[in-house]
Amino acid sequence: MKRKVCKIGPSSLIISLPSKWVKQHGIEKGDEIEVEEKGRNLVIGTAMMDAKDKSIELDISALDRTSIMIAIRSAYRAGYDKTDVRFTQQYVTHYRTGKKVNTLSVIHTEVNRLVGAEIIKEGKSLCIIKDFSANLEQEFEPTIRRIFLLLINVAEDFTKGFQDSDKYLISSIEEKHDTITKFISYCLRIINKGAVRYEQNKHIILYHILSSLDIVTDIYKYAARDFVPKFSKKPSNITIKIISDIGKSIKIYYNLFYKFDNIKSTEFIQTRDKIRKELIEKAKCLSKDEIILLNYMEQVLEIIWELVLARMSLGYPVNMYN
Repeated sequence: MKRKVCKIGPSSLIISLPSKWVKQHGIEKGDEIEVEEKGRNLVIGTAMMDAKDKSIELDISALDRTSIMIAIRSAYRAGYDKTDVRFTQQYVTHYRTGKKVNTLSVIHTEVNRLVGAEIIKEGKSLCIIKDFSANLEQEFEPTIRRIFLLLINVAEDFTKGFQDSDKYLISSIEEKHDTITKFISYCLRIINKGAVRYEQNKHIILYHILSSLDIVTDIYKYAARDFVPKFSKKPSNITIKIISDIGKSIKIYYNLFYKFDNIKSTEFIQTRDKIRKELIEKAKCLSKDEIILLNYMEQVLEIIWELVLARMSLGYPVNMYN
């Protein structure tokens, strides 16, 4: 639709709002609306629209334990405020363990990993999840920093666990993974709710960065879970050093993310190339299990490298996160 621009006073230009839209959203005189610049376009919205609950119904009857958790998490990340979960089976398969687990227990486990989410009603075939989180915009950037710091801690504990042959410390990675995933889900939800806005669709790049950090966290979790039972003795110093260097690359990226400059970018590239050369040169000296473990870790290195490119897209040399 088109609207004619009118002039009031010496410099004020105004346009009228479509009456159908005004009535639909109950806009009245004195209400506040939001106006967002997007290049040549203006996007007009109302807080009343944002406040309206979004609901979804999930039928998880045919799903396994992991798929149920992913479905609930995805609805939360997508920004739904109320999720009606329906099911017909009281027990579902957990493929990793080969066991049957209680469906409601699976739902409770996942909801406990979602910031602000609570189960408000449950029965034999229904579970209703409601989100009560508030102040989304104010929590966004502090939560991102918390994610980075927790991930750095995971990388350090992972290295120290193998260095000290501390299987308890390595096995604790899974719990730390759950905490990081909780915060990542929260940030992705905030983005999808439209509670944070950056020019030129930079929130899309942030979504990609956070999702990739989620994958990095998963890699540490799976590596810890798969390799704790395999190592009857301490891995070689070569393996531990490479694991340590890859962990340090996450900290380099953390500093790069918050304050991009050429020196930090060069430092990361040097670290990446050095680690990759060392992996190739030392592979013949390592056991089969060590090679498989380092293959896990090399994935972390390559994901972080790709995130350096994503950080450049956020704005160079602009520092968005002081």
